[in-house]
Amino acid sequence: MVLYVYNTTIATPNYSPATIRMIRVSTEHAKELFFDRRTGRKAEFVSAIGHQSAATVISRLLGVDIPANRIEAKQENGDSVLAFKLKTRIPEGTILSVEQMQALDYEFWLMYFS
Repeated sequence: MVLYVYNTTIATPNYSPATIRMIRVSTEHAKELFFDRRTGRKAEFVSAIGHQSAATVISRLLGVDIPANRIEAKQENGDSVLAFKLKTRIPEGTILSVEQMQALDYEFWLMYFS
């Protein structure tokens, strides 16, 4: 079971049919995903954040170092995704700076794959 971090809500399961449950979560809830209560250690995750500015903003919001990592992730049954989603559509081809991203409204979504 893998926790992926995305900078959008996109589902790319590696199997079919797939059931995906999406829940909007608070920033505080999102922060808790990076701490394993059983072991008291930082939980493992895979970043699939494609832009450095998005990785920087998400890292600041969550207090966790989330590197930019432009990969094509494919979820397996039991995986989950924490998705950072801007609440506005950005014009095509626009790459936002950290400051521009921080000025926009956002929300976190937790996606479960089964």
